[in-house]
Amino acid sequence: MAMEVPPHASVGDRVAGKTLRHPALKLTAQLVLGLLGVAGLYVAKAHSYLLFHAIVELFGIVVAGCIFVIAWNGRKLHASHPITLLGAAYLAIAVLDMLHMLSYRGMGVFPNIEANVATQLWIGSRMVLTASLLLFATVPNRRSWPLWTLGAYLGVTVLLLLSIFYWRSFPACFIDGHGLTPFKRGAEYACCALIVVAMVLLHRRRHEFDRQLIMLMQWAMGTGAAAGLAFTLYNDPYAIWNWTGHVLKVVSYFLAYEAIIVTAFDRPYALMFRDLSENERALRAATDAAQAANSAKDRFLAVLSHELRTPLAPVLLTISSLERDERLPPDARAALAVARRNVALETHLIDDLLDLNRVTAGKLVLQWQRLDLHRVVSDAVQHVADDARAKGVTIVLPPADAVAGAMQGVVVQGDPTRLQQVFWNLLRNAVKFSKTDGTITVRYARGRSGGGSIRVSITDDGIGIEAAALERIFRVFEQGSADVTRAFGGLGLGLSVARAIAELHSGMITATSDGLDRGATFTVELPCHPAAVDRTPNQPVDAAPTSSTDAAPTPLQKGLRLLVVEDHADTARALSLVLTRQGYHVQTAGNAAEARSAVASGEPFDLVLSDLGLPDATGYELMAELRQLHGLSGIAMSGFGMDDDIRKSRAAGFADHLTKPVAIDRLLDAIRRHGGG
Repeated sequence: MAMEVPPHASVGDRVAGKTLRHPALKLTAQLVLGLLGVAGLYVAKAHSYLLFHAIVELFGIVVAGCIFVIAWNGRKLHASHPITLLGAAYLAIAVLDMLHMLSYRGMGVFPNIEANVATQLWIGSRMVLTASLLLFATVPNRRSWPLWTLGAYLGVTVLLLLSIFYWRSFPACFIDGHGLTPFKRGAEYACCALIVVAMVLLHRRRHEFDRQLIMLMQWAMGTGAAAGLAFTLYNDPYAIWNWTGHVLKVVSYFLAYEAIIVTAFDRPYALMFRDLSENERALRAATDAAQAANSAKDRFLAVLSHELRTPLAPVLLTISSLERDERLPPDARAALAVARRNVALETHLIDDLLDLNRVTAGKLVLQWQRLDLHRVVSDAVQHVADDARAKGVTIVLPPADAVAGAMQGVVVQGDPTRLQQVFWNLLRNAVKFSKTDGTITVRYARGRSGGGSIRVSITDDGIGIEAAALERIFRVFEQGSADVTRAFGGLGLGLSVARAIAELHSGMITATSDGLDRGATFTVELPCHPAAVDRTPNQPVDAAPTSSTDAAPTPLQKGLRLLVVEDHADTARALSLVLTRQGYHVQTAGNAAEARSAVASGEPFDLVLSDLGLPDATGYELMAELRQLHGLSGIAMSGFGMDDDIRKSRAAGFADHLTKPVAIDRLLDAIRRHGGG
């Protein structure tokens, strides 16, 4: 299968005679979304400065952690010591930023804490960042000793923390009643000046890096310097300049993240395809390199998916738990709903990327069975119900007699989970592009080819589609027009994945529209067969609803004894809190050895909830052992959600496999179904 260079590659690179698209359109869309985000942060600040500060710092910490994960796990792809160094630096910065957030006065984590400590931690983080940017702009662009680099940053971080918390030798940065100290202001000015120097040095060696990497890092450095200047202009931590500095800091982190994405994913392929055009020998060498890179990409995407999902798991669980607290005021509940929807959207984007990789590699495996197509569609509607309500959009399903008429005498076979994904993508797009208070209508009909197919159409009254774009929207990374991308964002993956899944079912997806602002209709046509000739048993559809309206556990399920095996401390705490509030008895174990000890102690457990990547064993091994020796049933919860991972879970004895981040309603539903032993 031919490979295409992703659109992030450098401007002017040519592959197979085509000029690659400049990334300015994507950057423009991100700027528009960024401005909306800034407005939201300003509203958060007006409501509660501590809430704003926590949101901004958490976002920055997650982004910094992702920079490390991508740079570190992709070091064999990009082969660049400066990128690996920058990844290690952002890991140290994430640690310092986390302590800075927790030590902020009013958080209540450190009793009687002075505002000076949080400011010292901030300056320490700025110093690490500034030194790292200078090194990034000067060290040779070649392989080095990544473990030594990581160890050096660990040592620097420990020394900084000791100087602040233990030796108390770090200069004072903020004095209550007086504001910023001269040292703090001077350090900020020095950091800003050195960052400018780093920008100049990086510009001088721009020929050694990808062009888009240089552009993004220059912007990241510039906004980082601007953030430092903003942090010299306040005497009150709650002042507007402090707020401005935090926003600019987040922008700087995000631009650095985008730069690492470019280097980790796109640069190897761009260079590879340029080499292909030189001679036949280079072609053979590049083909071998492409195969190796493809395998490395699969491994990298699997690890990246796990690392991105893992920190989202406690976030989603905590948000879902708080939403159930009836004491929360409506505005806080609405804010939590926004956060939950965006975490879910982030998860679906990860899923789309992985599914696209599976489809292009021919590795997407369908679990065929006889299914209730209307239930599949209805479950997909439940998935988008919250987004539709937030926008005031009404989704109209056909009446029961219309459903019965369309389905009478025929059966549909396929993979219910994958088909639900198809309809979810179409419904999500319909909600996204509908007008406020609009209507989406779902209809069923027999196909035009003699009744041998079922057609499900989804019609919205939204922005419509130009005639020239009706086919283009199904291509990867396409969204119809640049205006649509700027206004609505997105990666342009959902429709291409949906069409691929429909075609694997011997079906098709088509789009029609009367033009701009006149709505659009997407039609899924699937083959069906007369009921009399169906040879497949009528199996139940294993598709649990995941909407926030699911019922809480029944009284018969309260009191179940659950063993939660999870080495990620935040996820373990969040799971324990959520499940305890639901009336379950929960015991946690951080590894397989602790889980074995808990079971061997004689404590009777009704169900095991286990991660798969434990530090001392795999979850597969643990579940097989607990099932064989103690007859326990279990639910796997993991950031690894490939088809092979799910098959391994079933083979090991897990009754279900939930991919992180797991929605609380889906988790509770799984416990209800499997908690009876």
